Amino acid sequence: DSKLNSSRHLIAMDGKLCVEVQQASGLCNSEYRFFDITSKLLGCRRIRPYITCKIRWGSQETETKRSPHIEAENGDAYWGRKLLFPLDQDFWKMQNFKVTVEAFDKRELQGALRGDSLIGRGELHLDSAQLGAAPQRKVPLTLRGQPAGELSLQFQIQAPQEALHIMAHSSHGSLAAAAKAFAQTLRQQGALDQLLASRPQVMWDMPQERLAAIHNL
Repeated sequence: DSKLNSSRHLIAMDGKLCVEVQQASGLCNSEYRFFDITSKLLGCRRIRPYITCKIRWGSQETETKRSPHIEAENGDAYWGRKLLFPLDQDFWKMQNFKVTVEAFDKRELQGALRGDSLIGRGELHLDSAQLGAAPQRKVPLTLRGQPAGELSLQFQIQAPQEALHIMAHSSHGSLAAAAKAFAQTLRQQGALDQLLASRPQVMWDMPQERLAAIHNL
């Protein structure tokens, strides 16, 4: 019982949103900086982009996280970097959340003096209930109202591990805790498989045809 009580406490502030920064295409030159001679002469300076990302739901906003900078050839860049954002209990009550991304061009001397220059920024307004079916999204980037490229992201909501524990032992806990755990788990990719995996031990002998029928609902 003490372990279950601990799980109820953790579930209120646990869970994560994984944002995978996959790739960008058509990235334009970043904001012009005085003394940026290379850009002025060649018109298409090689850029070294990195992506920053933050999440907002209701009145809550995460800290900004970023990918590493990489060399981009012809405006295309590939990261495959996952950024993890911790969630709180209010996230699970919200249907929608906002993702804000910015692409910057990594500078050395100029970056130290004035900060890295902006390539473009974009926003997504997402329905958390729909992410399991369509986890990949594209974000148009703009700079001063002009197209500045496109960013590909993939999202995965990760419910607390304690949610599965509570569901598997729901007869020992409250209805409210079981309902919250159920709602959290359903927002994940592969939610049905995880729900079936968390079923009580007495139901592990469920016939395969019944399992198939559940998958087809």
